[in-house]
Amino acid sequence: MPGERTEAATPRRRAEARERGQVLKSVEVNTAVVLLAGAWMLQSMAPAIGTMLLDLLRHTFTHLVQPDFSVQGVHSRALGLGVIVMAALGPFTIGVAVVAALSCLVQVGPLFTFKPLVPQFSRLNPLVGLQRLFSTDALVNLVKSLMKISFVGAVAWVAFQGQFETLPKLSDLTPLEAARAVADAVFQVVWRVVMVFGGLALADYFYQRWAYEKGLRMSKEDIKEEYKQSEGDPLIRARLRQRARALSRQRMMRQVPQADVVITNPTHFAIALKYGAGMDAPMVLAKGERLMAQQIKKVAREHHVPMVENRPLAQALFKACEVGHAVPQDLYKAVAEVLAWVYRMYPGRAPRGFGAAPVPRPALAAESWDGPVAYASGLAGAPG
Repeated sequence: MPGERTEAATPRRRAEARERGQVLKSVEVNTAVVLLAGAWMLQSMAPAIGTMLLDLLRHTFTHLVQPDFSVQGVHSRALGLGVIVMAALGPFTIGVAVVAALSCLVQVGPLFTFKPLVPQFSRLNPLVGLQRLFSTDALVNLVKSLMKISFVGAVAWVAFQGQFETLPKLSDLTPLEAARAVADAVFQVVWRVVMVFGGLALADYFYQRWAYEKGLRMSKEDIKEEYKQSEGDPLIRARLRQRARALSRQRMMRQVPQADVVITNPTHFAIALKYGAGMDAPMVLAKGERLMAQQIKKVAREHHVPMVENRPLAQALFKACEVGHAVPQDLYKAVAEVLAWVYRMYPGRAPRGFGAAPVPRPALAAESWDGPVAYASGLAGAPG
């Protein structure tokens, strides 16, 4: 159907969505990573945290013997308690915060934009709010919340059931042994909950990826409109290319009167050549086929530029040469023979240093290339 979004998003569409803050991110992945890192750090730091909390209890009960309710005394005790609490929980808190930040950075990448903070008055529309409330995303979030509560509750209940026989025996243990037993029971529950969150996070990531790609899809009309905006209207670009070709042809036709010779096919190709002082090799001033070839020949006749019919050479020059470039080395000899004949027949077009004599057109043969002037001079002195 027209307007149906069935095409994958273009790089430009993805960049614009990223600038708006629309990125692929799963909150469940962040939650699972933070829980995993928090459980691991808490289990690793449990002995140190327990020791510091015992120090806190000793500090508190020691100062209860001699209470000091003066401002300085209360301030000193509060500062001491704060230092102990920060030393016990500070590394754990900072570690969890760093892991949470890295989790977001890995998912989203470096991104800094204020566009999500720009007020959107459309959000104040009650109808829009009701649509969001009963949308597919809201239903999916509700299902995810129910699944998390159900799975986590079931796993925690099963884990605690395995500890019911151990808990009544805590009264027979020393305080340190009881604390270790409780910690082991808690961590068994925590690790099982973390595993459940890990599975939910993996499923949620793939869902969020699918929803993100679906939200960025484009219709064929969107792609065409984006192409017009980035590359310009195809009709306008075609006209510009046509205009550029016309200007190039005009510049090329203005150079035909300066040519020494026009080599023809005779009807399909026409190549205008020029050789003068300071040139290492003859240069192609203009070339064309069919209608353009006829126009080059017309301009050449109007300005009395000699024309030589040589089908093999014309075809070779048209295929091997570009306008404004020199003649290839493998065509030097053939071009030199043509120029030699032209300079003998039209002495006024010969470059300086060419001593021409009215001899018949020579046979096409040469041993080396020292430039058309030297080569033509040698031919001029040859017997006819």
